[in-house]
Amino acid sequence: MFDEQAGGPDPATTLSLVTRARRMVLQTECQLIELAAHWSDLHHPDSQALTGRTLPGAEQGRQLGGEATPQVLEFAAAELGASMQTSIGSARALMADALDLRHRLPELWQHILAGDMPAWKARKVAQATRHLSRDSTMAVDAAVAGSIIGLPWGRFETLLAAKIIEADPRAAEEQAKIWEAERFVRAGRTQSGLKLLIAKANAGDVTWFMATVNRIAEILRLQGDMDSADVRRSKAIGILAQPALALQLLWEFRNEQHPAAEPQQPDEPIHNESKAPFDDSTTQPNEGPQETARQDNTSPDEQPEPAGCGDSETADRGLIIRPTGLDLGKLRPKVVLHIHLSQEALWAFTDGELCIGGGTARLEGIGPLTLGQVRRFLGNTTCDVRVQPVIDPQDTPPVDGYEIPRRIREAMFLRMPASCFPYATGTQRTDLDHTKAYLPPARSGPPGQTGVHNLGPLSRLEHRIKTFARWQVRQPEPGVWIWRSPHHAYYLVTNAGTQYLGNGSFARLIWKAAAPAQRDLVTTV
Repeated sequence: MFDEQAGGPDPATTLSLVTRARRMVLQTECQLIELAAHWSDLHHPDSQALTGRTLPGAEQGRQLGGEATPQVLEFAAAELGASMQTSIGSARALMADALDLRHRLPELWQHILAGDMPAWKARKVAQATRHLSRDSTMAVDAAVAGSIIGLPWGRFETLLAAKIIEADPRAAEEQAKIWEAERFVRAGRTQSGLKLLIAKANAGDVTWFMATVNRIAEILRLQGDMDSADVRRSKAIGILAQPALALQLLWEFRNEQHPAAEPQQPDEPIHNESKAPFDDSTTQPNEGPQETARQDNTSPDEQPEPAGCGDSETADRGLIIRPTGLDLGKLRPKVVLHIHLSQEALWAFTDGELCIGGGTARLEGIGPLTLGQVRRFLGNTTCDVRVQPVIDPQDTPPVDGYEIPRRIREAMFLRMPASCFPYATGTQRTDLDHTKAYLPPARSGPPGQTGVHNLGPLSRLEHRIKTFARWQVRQPEPGVWIWRSPHHAYYLVTNAGTQYLGNGSFARLIWKAAAPAQRDLVTTV
């Protein structure tokens, strides 16, 4: 395409050509959806000449899309697929999605006509809402159309799932029960003495299982096992397969510090903090009032014998008989769950009638759930559930030091649940970076530099790019980041996604207006 010896276009021209090529791809893919809808119109059953009788196996009209979409002659997909060099099934799916978009998702259809969004995203929405009524689908359309361009797909998919639940809570609850009936545990193929274990279970059961696996993996580390966390987790599964041994370990280490929460991802480190998030108490796990009462009310004869040490005794461990007054809570792992729900979720309208608890909730690391699923999970834990106070990021004061306290981390997580880099998809394992570089007080740094007003979550790679690759960022107000690329393209990032501002005079004006004032960083919150 370009003369290699001449060097080709310069970086700025290359980026301009990339933008133009991407725009052409979007427009072409959207035009293909328009043409598929028009092809369906050309093959409506009314377009077929009437004959005296219909022979067995002859072509008939079929409703390819959801409710309120027109019928299409079933053989129409054959020639469309051949023209697209794809299968009949793929062509039929394209026609169904196009009809859904035009007749049930009018706001997304306007994006298709404008050619300003990836067509595959619109098709995913059409497929996800096909089981809904037309009115419910249009409600979902109105709720998500404004976010489909700016949000990364993973976060948009979470939003879409929540809006589908809100649109028809009863149908979502019935669907959830159907999916719960499809649970399974299977063993996969064997390789070099290792076997793959595959399970599909309730999210709550998996959460507790992983918390227990992590707890036993931590116990193994306390016993001197220096294998990686992943290897210790795999050993923990073998220990759980022997309930007597698992109970023995949990009992022996009942007074040891527990990990504060289940890691969000398997590769996250298992820490050994004694307090859960939001826990401001100074009571250690072995000093609580319940434990003291148990020790006072338990006779010496009811105390378990100390477990022996050494390899021979470890192999002969047996089941411990539960002593009277045993607090099983000390054997359970600690799990911190973030469940997000609004007042509107608790007082939701279903079929035009007020329904208490008919809305949706979002469980971190899992996604949107019906409130019925949340109730079943919390009700079946057989554990005490402690509701922590709600954190308001606006009421989280900053600190002077460079280190970031847990309360500020939690507030940032609630304000911005993903990376603040343009179009980033990461929602886990992010660093909190000071937007304006931290200046130690010994070097005349202002007070209150570390707070929600001057922090932004970034992955380690994005952090390095900001530091070393000439990317610049400004945060004119908490939760709003303006980025400038090395070739002066500008991007606006919030928790609603990324908006490309371009590289013209308007974008430069926004960048200039976002410059921090020459004053202390402390802001009124």
